[in-house]
Amino acid sequence: MRCARVCLLCLVLTALTPAARAAGAPLFPLANQVTLVHFEADWCRPCRYLERALAAIAPAYAGRVAFIAVDFDRERALATSLGISAVPTTLVYDRNGNLAARRLGYLDEADLCRLLDTVLGGNTQ
Repeated sequence: MRCARVCLLCLVLTALTPAARAAGAPLFPLANQVTLVHFEADWCRPCRYLERALAAIAPAYAGRVAFIAVDFDRERALATSLGISAVPTTLVYDRNGNLAARRLGYLDEADLCRLLDTVLGGNTQ
């Protein structure tokens, strides 16, 4: 993937190189932050609702959680490598880059906050 600008997804894709993965690099090395990765598609109505919920809660988690939206159709190889075959799918990685939670389908603001608060508190789901 080529970008006209440096973007977070490019950093993620760089972390997916075989050499990086073989060396044990975390999938989402985002400065020791909890990272929420949301796989979406333009044609997915529940994805739009989830985007709104994420936008509503993001300010409350500024500096503590990195939010990444990934286009499922454009990044099919990344989705496949993560075992994602349907959208919306939400992945939450802990500060060490380990998968802490995985959810399929729409999550409302309260569900998202509970999920993030659990991971921020050190518990995984």
